[in-house]
Amino acid sequence: MNWTEKIEWKVQIDKFLIGNLFIIIFGFFFFIISIIADSLSYTRPLSLFQILWKPLFLPCLSIFFTAVLVESIINKFNPES
Repeated sequence: MNWTEKIEWKVQIDKFLIGNLFIIIFGFFFFIISIIADSLSYTRPLSLFQILWKPLFLPCLSIFFTAVLVESIINKFNPES
């Protein structure tokens, strides 16, 4: 694997993680709106958020924080960065 292939691989992973971050941000705003709607006795958005929590938002959070942890470990031991 040469240098340009390594850069392309990292670019693809970064694009995936950026998309993942947008899902997390969307989930945060959806959660806030759901809480507000639930306080106004409209429970459907909160029910939808609870349904989507395990299959969508929890894996996105796990991937995001794992990537942050792995990248910080790699950068700590990689003198090139």
